[in-house]
Amino acid sequence: MSILQDSYVKLKNLYSFSRRISLIDSAESARVQRTVLLEKMLEKILLHDHSILLLLSTIPDQTSELDVSMIASAARNIMETTNIYFHISQRGIDTSALKLRVETMVLNEIYNEIEITKKLGFSQNCEHAKINTWYFRSAPQRFQKFPEFAQYSKNEKNQIVSGRKPAFQIKSPSILQEQTESAIYNLLSNSVHGLPLGLSSNSINYTYFFNSFFKAEQLLVISLQISRVYTAYVVKDYLNLRKRFYSLLTQEEKKNLKSYMSATDLENYICELRAEYEKDPFGYNFSE
Repeated sequence: MSILQDSYVKLKNLYSFSRRISLIDSAESARVQRTVLLEKMLEKILLHDHSILLLLSTIPDQTSELDVSMIASAARNIMETTNIYFHISQRGIDTSALKLRVETMVLNEIYNEIEITKKLGFSQNCEHAKINTWYFRSAPQRFQKFPEFAQYSKNEKNQIVSGRKPAFQIKSPSILQEQTESAIYNLLSNSVHGLPLGLSSNSINYTYFFNSFFKAEQLLVISLQISRVYTAYVVKDYLNLRKRFYSLLTQEEKKNLKSYMSATDLENYICELRAEYEKDPFGYNFSE
């Protein structure tokens, strides 16, 4: 089995049993606010996994129509959603700190809705718009009730109440080494934004102009493995939060989940790519 096939099979298996604990399979909905947020993030991640699997179903009959960029974009979104997920699910923070994080997310939602509706020419005098405006403008007073907010500098406070970001001082869950995570996120982002590097790997169709080192198959393998590892981390954390859902998985599935959290396959693949990249492109052997 090739590394691409193996990566596909593992993600497919992970999705097949993970969906049982999610809204996708009508698992019991959460009642606590934090868990309500997390179950929606889990659903988003799993739906991205499902979309990736559906896109790959075109192989081998319609390989030329395989949209590799969409797969890379979904993998990047999985990374991004995972970071937000762990920002909210972090254990050990007090209730006030958690509410501050949730309030920051809500304010970002309102800010974006206001900006989008303005640009689309929606009336800002209707009741819906007035409620949004009131909520946004009252944010500075609302945030004052959080002890953590008072500890920030004036500039940091302004950043939070601006509503421009869904999270403040968010930290990586450290699933991968920092440099590796940054590099892969950047690679996948080229596909999201349609940048030249992304056009070199957006499909299996070769053109001489867009011809970077990262080809479609390499991007697919990285996307599949990133999606599997990050999804597995979220699923495991969510199960630890809602332990009764463990009963929905078989012993073998629990064992597989743990193994899918390992980034060893990805690290080994990156080592292979590094060796390939460092080969002399003209075939000279300078060691002789």
